[in-house]
Amino acid sequence: MYTHSGSNKNTQIVFLYLSNSKNQEIYKDLKAQVNGLNPLGVLINWCELPSDQTFNDNCDILNTADADIVVLLVIPQFIELIQKTPPLYNQIQAILKRRQNEDIIVVPLIIRQSFGWERYLPNLSPLPKEGAVVGSRQNINDVLYAIAEDLEKIINNHQKYQQKLQEYKNIFLKTIQNEYPFSTGTINYLNDFKSDSGLKHKDIVLIEEELTIKAEVKHNEKISKYKLLFWKKILWQSNINEQDRTYLRTIQLDLGLQNEEIAIIEQQFIQQNIVQRIYQIIYTQQPLSPILLAFIILIVIFSIFSDVQPIDKDKLLKQADNKLEIGNYKEAIKTYTEVIKIDPLNSKAYIGRGEALVFMNNYKAAIQDYTQAINNYPELVLPYMNRAVVSCALGNKKGAIRDYQKAANLYEKQGLIEDRNGAIKRLQQIQQNQCPLRAK
Repeated sequence: MYTHSGSNKNTQIVFLYLSNSKNQEIYKDLKAQVNGLNPLGVLINWCELPSDQTFNDNCDILNTADADIVVLLVIPQFIELIQKTPPLYNQIQAILKRRQNEDIIVVPLIIRQSFGWERYLPNLSPLPKEGAVVGSRQNINDVLYAIAEDLEKIINNHQKYQQKLQEYKNIFLKTIQNEYPFSTGTINYLNDFKSDSGLKHKDIVLIEEELTIKAEVKHNEKISKYKLLFWKKILWQSNINEQDRTYLRTIQLDLGLQNEEIAIIEQQFIQQNIVQRIYQIIYTQQPLSPILLAFIILIVIFSIFSDVQPIDKDKLLKQADNKLEIGNYKEAIKTYTEVIKIDPLNSKAYIGRGEALVFMNNYKAAIQDYTQAINNYPELVLPYMNRAVVSCALGNKKGAIRDYQKAANLYEKQGLIEDRNGAIKRLQQIQQNQCPLRAK
């Protein structure tokens, strides 16, 4: 998992378990063993779930992208609670999605034999190894000791990877501070380092995207500054003399701009015939009125900066979707909010932000976003479906029924009979006092 704070960040482990009197001694002994991991730079959090269906976000650590390793203490009652509690199910699904994206490590710890646990926690390698069960062994202390050793290996591998990732971030940061845009030689050097390091592509992209955006903003500021100084020099003359060229060359070196970039900037002025237009107007209008001068200046400024690229909301929306996909919900919410500021009618941003808020268990805010998406485009079905799920989780079954009925009607109107039947099935589940899980 890529971490902004680098290799000095403590590795965070979350033990998620269900309160159960039969297992208290095992939990106590397990805590004693894993506390020996603290000197490795490990922060350990124990998140205890209630034994009934009153799950209410007691484990804040699971709502962030900060956890590196999640250990699930598996007993039959824990699996049953996942089955019957939509918020916990959503939380587990979010964890598994992050694990699938290689953004987090998930380890099931089999405390008691739990039939069918693999269906709810698929494709995971459990501890103890070789299919052993903690609670069925007489030498429990030895088993827990072995588990702590296995966790230590997982932590060491994770931290070594983080160190490599931080090393690349430092190299990329130093490189981009000295040179931007990159030359072919620099690109080849970075590619060679990436090939030899064994880093994951998605982690590299996050680093490069973060630092490149910052560098691009600063670079565009330098371009704009040179444009303005160049314009000032040519405003009252048709050609650049040797003294002005020396001055501009000094500015170029100070800003760190390449010759190719300077050539493009100056070529833009030539193509637009700005110099010639100003020169002709000034010297054919005597005297030059203040109003005309102001008008000329406005035209010039508009011509110079008309090529400034507007904020690409589609690119921002894609970035937000990617953050949502990897489970970085806080950052996804921030980016969706940026899109909404640019385009207040963008229902995709409201729906995406609503989904991120659901994973953060901020249900009321999610409902507000789904409602706004509906207000913007009443014919969209997905916000009705999503709002129904959240409404049911909050106990508002009447509202959920209304939304599913509306969704079914819209699906039927659009000729999507299979989807309509799915909405009707969910509606019937609510009428049977069951809250359906979130739509895919």
